[in-house]
Amino acid sequence: MFNKGQLAGLMKQAQAMQDNLKKAQDELAFVEVTAESGGGLVKVTMTCKHDVKRIEIDPQLAGRRQRHARRPGRRRFQRRRAPS
Repeated sequence: MFNKGQLAGLMKQAQAMQDNLKKAQDELAFVEVTAESGGGLVKVTMTCKHDVKRIEIDPQLAGRRQRHARRPGRRRFQRRRAPS
């Protein structure tokens, strides 16, 4: 299928691709991305390696409670009567 020369060339090409990928990943480690939610009330800044650098919460949001907030995982069940 491949002779030795072709296989060696293919291996060099694969190694070059790995080196390029590693270089791109190393460069992305320094790129920071900021996302916001709630109309800008919450902002999170992360690197492309998923390291959280900064979390900003607007002071007007701190201390505010939702009126109908429930604890996660709790459900309300309606009790049904057994048919008679």
